[in-house]
Amino acid sequence: MIPIHLELKNFFSHKDSSLDFTQFDSALLIGNIEGNYDISNGCGKSSVFDSILWCLFNKARTASMDDIIFWGENICKVVFIFRHNNSLYRVIRKRNRVNSSTYVEFAMQDENDIWIDISGSTSGLTNAEIEK
Repeated sequence: MIPIHLELKNFFSHKDSSLDFTQFDSALLIGNIEGNYDISNGCGKSSVFDSILWCLFNKARTASMDDIIFWGENICKVVFIFRHNNSLYRVIRKRNRVNSSTYVEFAMQDENDIWIDISGSTSGLTNAEIEK
């Protein structure tokens, strides 16, 4: 799997972040809070990796799944686009704190750059399809 693009909305400490993996070959994540590089705890370095884990496998490091949602917000969303076996895939996963629900969508891009939904008929089937 080759990561292409990552989008985070209200995920842990990320209010609205995106990464375009095509812009670099390797990266070093350095955090800061309000421009101070001496204060980097809780600024979202690990959350970048956590978001991919959650988006692909619906797993998080929190006791409650609702704890992944940015404090004071009700919904978080992660979009992850990756290449696998020369095909481009997109996973969108959302979590709603109000009704404690998770939404997942799995799509593959066709030769005309159109996203084709390949989700299963249930979240469980979609999760299984993503893991394949």
